[in-house]
Amino acid sequence: MKSRINRLARGVYDYEVPEIQITETSINEAVRADDVFTGEVRIFTTDGMNVRGIVYSDNPYVSVVNSSFTAGDNLIQYKVDAVGLFAGEVIEGCFEVVSDAGEFRIPYRFSVSQGGVPSEIGPLRNMFHFANYVQTEYEKALKLFISPGFKDTFIGSDARLVSLYDGLIRSKDVRTGVEEFLVATKKKASINLTADTDIKVYENVLDDLEDKITITKDNWGYVKLKASADQDFIRLAANNIDSDSFIGNIYELVFHIDATKLHAGKNFGRIYITTDRKQLVCDVVVSNSGIENRESRRTLKLAKLRLVEEYISFRTKKISVRTWIDE
Repeated sequence: MKSRINRLARGVYDYEVPEIQITETSINEAVRADDVFTGEVRIFTTDGMNVRGIVYSDNPYVSVVNSSFTAGDNLIQYKVDAVGLFAGEVIEGCFEVVSDAGEFRIPYRFSVSQGGVPSEIGPLRNMFHFANYVQTEYEKALKLFISPGFKDTFIGSDARLVSLYDGLIRSKDVRTGVEEFLVATKKKASINLTADTDIKVYENVLDDLEDKITITKDNWGYVKLKASADQDFIRLAANNIDSDSFIGNIYELVFHIDATKLHAGKNFGRIYITTDRKQLVCDVVVSNSGIENRESRRTLKLAKLRLVEEYISFRTKKISVRTWIDE
């Protein structure tokens, strides 16, 4: 102890330098074109002493996520951005480690491969490719969406999209899941529905009638809608409709007015067309001449029918002239 104090008094200082270990002395990996690859390097001391330092990369395609470290055991993450690169290109450089225990170099070499999922339209390597695949090979795209490798190929390490995807594939409706995922990743616009009218008016209705509402969707993709009416005099030809029911971007919702369920005067009802994002409403107003006039018209029809029957009986000599005149 005395000798150490004497050395300190003379300005002689002893430093205990920690010994650093690095798990990767060099890195050689393959990365997919148009993808972001994530890796890690562990920097630690053999005796558990804390060490301070910084890590940086000398190639702009390779970035260090958490560049500084201060502990005895440190996990350094890095990303390789191969977006816009082509198969066959190579990303080379070094990680420079500068610490209070010395300086180190970790050379790296990342080979860009084609990667992706083979398909009829070529390899699918990113969400732009997948969106095109949905438009050209819809049923096959649905199977790809729920396949085990979808996340690794098209999502990567994006925590927000991974969480969204996991929630969507738990749904029973895969088609809606694909649509929502494409909209969330901004690879397509959400579908907007419009109707050709928001009111239908019918005057002096005595018999059943049929009409329709024309529904238009503004772009490609999957949509599911439910049609309903709030009055029993309105009968819809269909209640559950999806994209398969459209001809191009048009669907005609047919409905009937049941005259037997109308009351005298004006009858008010509504037709609702509902999706997950929007609801269209069409008011229906029906008026008639009243129950009395309808009954009178029915009586007149029956009388005409009876007259025809009596005439036929007379002509076939089933009844006499006198009987026919009396009737």
